[in-house]
Amino acid sequence: MLKLGLDPSISQWQVACFAADCDLVFFDKVEPGDRNPLEVIWASRNGETQLHFIDDPLIDLSYLALVGVEAEQISDRALESSSAVTLCNALDRVESDEDENERLHTASLLGVLAPVQYEPAVFEAFQKLFASPSAAVRRRAVMAASYPAWPEFQPLLKQLSLTEADPEVRERAKAALKAFELHGIAGSGQPN
Repeated sequence: MLKLGLDPSISQWQVACFAADCDLVFFDKVEPGDRNPLEVIWASRNGETQLHFIDDPLIDLSYLALVGVEAEQISDRALESSSAVTLCNALDRVESDEDENERLHTASLLGVLAPVQYEPAVFEAFQKLFASPSAAVRRRAVMAASYPAWPEFQPLLKQLSLTEADPEVRERAKAALKAFELHGIAGSGQPN
């Protein structure tokens, strides 16, 4: 599966037009609920490729997930439009974003685009976001860290749950730790 973050200005309608340009047809729509975000799916006519548009209000991010034989070609087309963001782009943004809204968006991107397995560069980027002077950015980073849910986050979340000045960040860190425990996410808790 390939994932691409979307610029906040990109609408579901624009993604639908992009899907049509890629010769994909509407396949399904999952309405948002308590346990899931809005998801709209387009597929190739032979069913071998799918484009998923996900609008996740939990971290205020829309993104694409591509699956199948044509996923890479469709990803390349999306990247040509310059409104799609890769993990490498998100990592670069951690260093360059100065505006709080941009940093919030970057934290969300990192959460969604992070690989399933621990990646040191992404972990370091999260560490920087956890140390942001903005409580809003720290809150978003805690939420976003729950997406890859690496055991290596546990010591950072534990520290935030105990020492963070902002009560909402503390509570979100506690909730993330509880969710890790509930889902059996454990390990050394030490980055490699």
